[in-house]
Amino acid sequence: MKKYQVFTLIALMFATVFVFYPVLKADFIDLDDAVLVSENAKIQSLNLQNIFQKHYGLFHPIVNLSYALEYHFFGNDPYFYHADNLILHLINILLVFFIFFAVTKRNFFISVFVAVIFACHPMHVEPVAWISARKDTLYALFFLSSLLLYIKSLESEGKKRIIRYILSLVLFLCACLSKPMAVTLPFILILFDWLTGKKFDFKSLLRYVPFVLVTVFFSVLAYIVYYDKLPYSFTGYSYYMNFIAAHFNVLFYLVKFIIPSGLAIAYPYFLTAANIDAGFVMKAPALVYALILLSFFSIKYTKKIFFGFIFFILTLLPSINIIPVGISPTADRYTYIPFIGLAYIAACAVYFIYGKLRVKYLKRVFTVLVCCAFAVMLIQSNLQAQKWENSDVLFEDQIKKYPGESKILYDTLGDSYMMKGDLKKAEKYILEAERISSAGEVLTSLGRLKMLQERYQEALKYYSKVVYPHQNAYIAYLDSVEIYNKLGDNDKSLELLREMLPFAEDPQKIYYLTALFNFHMGNLDLALENIGKAKTFRPLTPSIVILYAEIIDKKDGYEAARSAYFEALKEFPDDAAVLNAFGNFYYDNGFDSAALVLFKKGAELFPENYLFHDAIGNIYSLDLDYNAAVIEYTRALLSKNDYAISYFHRAAASFELKRYEEAREDALKAQSLGFKLPEDFIRMLKIETGILKI
Repeated sequence: MKKYQVFTLIALMFATVFVFYPVLKADFIDLDDAVLVSENAKIQSLNLQNIFQKHYGLFHPIVNLSYALEYHFFGNDPYFYHADNLILHLINILLVFFIFFAVTKRNFFISVFVAVIFACHPMHVEPVAWISARKDTLYALFFLSSLLLYIKSLESEGKKRIIRYILSLVLFLCACLSKPMAVTLPFILILFDWLTGKKFDFKSLLRYVPFVLVTVFFSVLAYIVYYDKLPYSFTGYSYYMNFIAAHFNVLFYLVKFIIPSGLAIAYPYFLTAANIDAGFVMKAPALVYALILLSFFSIKYTKKIFFGFIFFILTLLPSINIIPVGISPTADRYTYIPFIGLAYIAACAVYFIYGKLRVKYLKRVFTVLVCCAFAVMLIQSNLQAQKWENSDVLFEDQIKKYPGESKILYDTLGDSYMMKGDLKKAEKYILEAERISSAGEVLTSLGRLKMLQERYQEALKYYSKVVYPHQNAYIAYLDSVEIYNKLGDNDKSLELLREMLPFAEDPQKIYYLTALFNFHMGNLDLALENIGKAKTFRPLTPSIVILYAEIIDKKDGYEAARSAYFEALKEFPDDAAVLNAFGNFYYDNGFDSAALVLFKKGAELFPENYLFHDAIGNIYSLDLDYNAAVIEYTRALLSKNDYAISYFHRAAASFELKRYEEAREDALKAQSLGFKLPEDFIRMLKIETGILKI
């Protein structure tokens, strides 16, 4: 490659970073990000068993592995998840460029033109900006890498050819393990071979066989994973409407490629959208087949149009729902690979037109127009990226564009305001979602809203309507368990937990909660049995080993409990909850020195943990070292300035030091935070300060 070509590619990388820079400051989005990433317990350890499990109706182990690695190194900081999505996108841009640089016999203009459209098309903001769309950027990485290595293998000889071919096949396997949309690759390989004039005979066809076998396997697997337990049955009407929808979706994406306006996280269903003519929808199949036919006739003059259009159709097929799964959705992320075909047609068209212009003035005007089109595309993509700042900004934008169309976004926006404690706004959006549809997710949100409003019977009424196999049944049951616990009906809580076990996403958690309820009800043998079952699942959690030790303490006494706590500490030597629980166990049994060692270790590892400092202060107070106690209570309050108990403890220590005014101030502060001061302490403080109003 020439220097100016390398410089152009570097400039494209910087331009892409500039366009997508706003997403690096974005938060998790309240649409799948919680269940797939931020609250997904299965990615919180590098456990292959968890990674290869189906989760939330999806089977994408390599995506789970990427999340697990990020969580391992960076925790729940969204910056790194967004940064990795952007890095994947930058690599994919280079892969697109080198694929077409190879097949066009080093035509730099066409290759970079395709790469620019792929890099910065506004429809490609979603797969880069949305953490949950990692499956699209990741499967594309393996899909494009496999395609490039396949092309390179046919240009090679001997061992190099075999190695590249095998690597291509392995990468294809990884693509399928990232997202089932990758199964179209064998057909794309054939399409590229046809474009580049490869011969098709029996021997050459054998090179496709391993790829086709992988496609068949993952197609069957996808059918089993996605279709095996659908909560509804298909009818002739549903097949017909999905057939129509599939063709309409093709036209929808074609229009969005040319005019990417009105972009949103969720588009209205084609039959209910107010701005879509029903007659046009019904003509969609005829229009799509007419376009395919026209592209076929173009072969007489050039292969490029047919190649690009069929590439677009083939790679889009897995997402347009010819096989029905309910409503046929349209989404920007589905265009991530398919738009490469249309970008190739656009690049070839611009290259052809420019070559036909003989007048320099016209060439300059045409160049300016193309550059302006790219500038508009870059600006629009940047503005679209800014809308992914957080859920509220994104969903408010959606509702402005498509008011009253999407129950999901009204519901999700309501959930977002619930999390922030703004129940009035939450109710407004969730009731609007209910007006559109009383689906399970909306009923779940209504249940959660009523629960937060402490209208428990209404909450239970909504939750009772969310039944398995709806994916929100797990949440509805768990919240119902909590409500019955608040109402003092532990028997009903236990009954619901037993009902949950057959479909529980996290059986370990159910066994733990069952053990907890039995423990508080005094059923120690049952609690021990339940916690024993919870311990059979890996990885263990600190709460499980702590509860086990507490049960043993009540059932078998001090020595057995001490052994259980030592086992817990061995399992989690640097866990704050375990250190605190073990320290409190020693403290409650009168072993203050042993407790102090554990609390000090906790304070050293977690200096911001107020519980450790408060506990250390209590031990110093018992040893009559009130000055040291005051220091520790102060450290606790520096970490949590609304912790009423530490204010009272510091008041008591200051009183012993005869610093009565300080003691009075802390006592009043504790009282203002809801702490009930002991009557004896109030009486003594009044006597010493002479102030009656305390």
